[in-house]
Amino acid sequence: MELALLPRGSGAVAVASQLVLAVGETRRIPDLYAFLRAPDGAGMVRITGEVVAWVRTYNQGASGTFGQELVPVDASSAYTPSEPLIFPFSATADIKTGFRSNLLLVNLEPVAITFTLRAGTAEKTVSVPAGAYSQIDNLGSFLGAASGFSVVQVSATGRWFAAISTVDPVTGDPTTLRGLGAGDSSERLFAGVAKLPGANQTSWRSEAVFYNPTSASLPLILELIPRGQGNVAARANLTLAAGETRYLPDLYQTLGVASGAGTLKVQGGALAWVRTFNKGNQGSFGQDLPPATPSLAVGSSMPVALSVYSPTSPQTDFRSNLVVQNLENRDITLSLRAGVTEKLQVIKANSYTQIDNLGNFMGLPPGAATVWAQANGRWLGAMSTIDPVTGDPTTFRDARSFLPPSSYDLIEAALANQTISSEQALTYKVFADFGDSRLPAQFQGDDRNTHEALGTAEAAEKFATLSPATQEVVGPYLVQPFYAGSWWDRRRAGVTGVSALATMCRPWAITCPILSGDWEYYDGTYVRVWYLKSHAATDAAVARALAAAATSDIWPKFTASMGRVPKPDGDEGGSALYDVVLSDGLSSRTYGSTVPTTLIACNNAPAFSYLNRTISDLNIFKSILAHETFHGVQIGFNSRQCPTSMRWLSEGTATWFEDFVYPGTNREHDDAPHYLDKPYLAIDNDGGDVLKPYGTYTFFYYLTRIRGLAPDVIGKIWDATVGADGLHALDSALRSVSAELDKSWPDFAVYAWNQQAPFNLFTNDGLTYGAQVNPPRTGTLSTRDASWEVIPKTKPPLLRLSLFYYHYDFPDASVAALGFFNGLTRSLSLQTVDEFGKLYSASPLAGPDTAEGGHITALVKINGTWKKEDWTPLAGRLYCRDLKAERVESLVIILSNADVSEISSVWPKGDYPPLLFATNLGCAHWEGEASLTYRWGNSVTETMNVAGLRLEPVAEGFYDENTPVFRGYAPFSGDYSYVVRGTNGDCSYSADNNGTLTSGLSAFHVLTWVTGGVGYRGLTTGLFWEWTQALMILKETCPLSTKMLPWNAGTFVLPVIPEFAWARVTPDGRRIVIQASDIPGQQGLSGTWTFRALREP
Repeated sequence: MELALLPRGSGAVAVASQLVLAVGETRRIPDLYAFLRAPDGAGMVRITGEVVAWVRTYNQGASGTFGQELVPVDASSAYTPSEPLIFPFSATADIKTGFRSNLLLVNLEPVAITFTLRAGTAEKTVSVPAGAYSQIDNLGSFLGAASGFSVVQVSATGRWFAAISTVDPVTGDPTTLRGLGAGDSSERLFAGVAKLPGANQTSWRSEAVFYNPTSASLPLILELIPRGQGNVAARANLTLAAGETRYLPDLYQTLGVASGAGTLKVQGGALAWVRTFNKGNQGSFGQDLPPATPSLAVGSSMPVALSVYSPTSPQTDFRSNLVVQNLENRDITLSLRAGVTEKLQVIKANSYTQIDNLGNFMGLPPGAATVWAQANGRWLGAMSTIDPVTGDPTTFRDARSFLPPSSYDLIEAALANQTISSEQALTYKVFADFGDSRLPAQFQGDDRNTHEALGTAEAAEKFATLSPATQEVVGPYLVQPFYAGSWWDRRRAGVTGVSALATMCRPWAITCPILSGDWEYYDGTYVRVWYLKSHAATDAAVARALAAAATSDIWPKFTASMGRVPKPDGDEGGSALYDVVLSDGLSSRTYGSTVPTTLIACNNAPAFSYLNRTISDLNIFKSILAHETFHGVQIGFNSRQCPTSMRWLSEGTATWFEDFVYPGTNREHDDAPHYLDKPYLAIDNDGGDVLKPYGTYTFFYYLTRIRGLAPDVIGKIWDATVGADGLHALDSALRSVSAELDKSWPDFAVYAWNQQAPFNLFTNDGLTYGAQVNPPRTGTLSTRDASWEVIPKTKPPLLRLSLFYYHYDFPDASVAALGFFNGLTRSLSLQTVDEFGKLYSASPLAGPDTAEGGHITALVKINGTWKKEDWTPLAGRLYCRDLKAERVESLVIILSNADVSEISSVWPKGDYPPLLFATNLGCAHWEGEASLTYRWGNSVTETMNVAGLRLEPVAEGFYDENTPVFRGYAPFSGDYSYVVRGTNGDCSYSADNNGTLTSGLSAFHVLTWVTGGVGYRGLTTGLFWEWTQALMILKETCPLSTKMLPWNAGTFVLPVIPEFAWARVTPDGRRIVIQASDIPGQQGLSGTWTFRALREP
């Protein structure tokens, strides 16, 4: 790994250093600047490499420290251009006595960008150089804000990140606060609020800041759930005025509770930030409490890394407390592991638990360590590391970028470093599968997520190529344990060395007797289930139940789905029945394994299966039996590839088969997050997670349970593997049943989201987990308009059979018109059209540039109802949120690649990626009036008054079929009156006319989709032409005659073209005011045209 220091305000590396960590190693660097040999200063550290990192900046006091976690920033956490976020800050007139807030701004672009800061009526801009960060000290003073707590809205012209550091004036203790979008206001849980004494004379308190981002008052409900409980103990109801910021200095006092610790539940539309702090005699030492919501939850069985410091003594050294919030309605078990040490903790339903001094709880040696945590349900946790002298806590959030190194990982790393040979590596994997004590300690990893004995399957596949010595070591593990000379026979005899093998039979090479004195079996119709006689008291009943399950449940479903059963094994195990072995020899985390009985083959062969006899739930036992025997069917196919070479298919369909046979057991649900958390990877890329292939069952579930294909489609896929690799077999099989991937893959993507009806059909099976969605973005405008990239232009191509989800919420009326422009399956550019200005244009792709397999699917929520739309062939999709029928409340854009080619052609090929353009220009109805006067001759006055004018939208206007320009409107109601009075020379003139302004013709065009240039926020119109051209009678009275003259009111036509700067929509997007005197060439004309945009209620 590399650590590089970029000084504040600079994007250039000043100094860098290399650091090598062993696999699984935790290293603490107490002074980054000393390590980098850098002079004193401030800057940004850039860490490159596959490592998990936590960084703390602190104030070193006379005794003890006061610190804060530094928020990690990468491309995935970047905020998009013009995406506004809201941060709380404290302003003070005297930084010696009042809290102050510093704002950190990070530019993630290769060019300089401009940040815009808004607080109340104050607005400031800050330029930050390319790739650099800038810090605004004492933000309140910079903005001229009044003393107290307030909020600032931050946006930028490029990809960016920011954080607030609020500093105690006495202790200098900083607390990091993160920004929120206006839509981040769902139900939230803040675990760790308190009002009670703690260790080392600490005194804990909690405070909160709430902000109402809307233009109406908001109710807010605060509820307190005591630590370790799931029930609400206290409640407070608040109302925040529009735009109000409310600071609560003592949450427990607000809730009317004297003392305690617990979880704060916040309900309502307000944004919330919560801080728990140690109240010292002077000043405070605090930490931000991260919110817990379903979208932020750690999924079931998903491991995360936690930074832990284990003290020699809590009185003199840092200690780390773990706060855990259970997000399930049932108890869950949290598994914590560091090295080979593992501890379990039960967390009650909907409650939070704090494990004080986690290092001591785990029995860890003093110093820094990494603990890997996972649970059998959804949860959220954070570490609080506390200074022993000051009592200052620092929040460290979990890291989810990597998985804990398994025994396989440690072995593979040693193989890559050439410290062991390939045959040693394979031998060690087999040892890991069976918990063999000969596995060296340095290769004993975190195997909680290893379901099956993968090393054993690999050894069987490669057995014929192994050296005789290695065959002698691994051979005993590749045969049924009831044979003399098997691994079980040797383990119970204490035979571990190769030199002792001469005394044992070698069942992988010759026929050896069955150990009938030790092993017993039960025969069903299709399987023979083996168990040790010493375990007969428990296992005999299990064997009978499993044999019955195979007869009544599993084998009939083999025929229905695969059209075959496992390949006959001749007389292996003394019968032609399929052998199933109940064993306690497998690693405690391995639930089963299936091995070919023909050791020189990985397919077109019979097989037998292990089941871990320590499984306590008979329903789970049956489900695993279905899974493992399904592997036996797979091994019987004469596939082009070994099943182990296409685990996404072999494990995915075996897990699907569990649900097919036992739909109510739902054991497969724990595997789903391993795939759904990484849908952006190719389906055949496990990303280092050995459980991801199991989670691909969700696609096969979709095919049969949602799309409604017959179960035998799974058999058709496996039939196709005889002549093709797994991916092309899938492709051809689905084509044969008219469910080709171009249809089924983007449709699966919709249901894999699994969040809202009617697209949450996985919940019919009880699965509530859904595909990982990029953090929701808030579609709120703080400027006139904004363009939001759905994916960065620099993003790599979409991999084969991959999915990407992007969520937008539109919580207010600031976005009036919303346009999506297709930069994935079309070429998106920004054209300059002379007569209009700059316009997004999405041209079709052709030839080799075609995005083969690329799809864009939109889930659109309007008026509380979600619907699906296919945007793949479209240049774009336009909405007017001023219209109730088009008022997009939420939008999920799903990008997918349904192609199975190894080289993807799906990526943005134009100047821009797919993007959203949002503007505040009114787009529904316009109402208006006009009061106009025209004078001519000596004193003739023509007046035109228009009242009650209503313009209704009739069509979108396009420059060409790929390039939208304007929204067209036509008058549908309104009245006018026209009067002429006055004299010219010896003659007098008079006329009167009135009528109704109605027409179905588009006569008024607002240039909604012009993003800049000559027509930006302009319009084109010839309004009033149709009525002013109507012939009227003008009475001319002169001394010698009176005449009735034909006449029209053509002077009052409103002639506007895009380049007229005096005809523009106001900055708020809701009004157009045109002064008649501004019209060139119209001498004598005065008055005003006024138009107002209307929004349907």
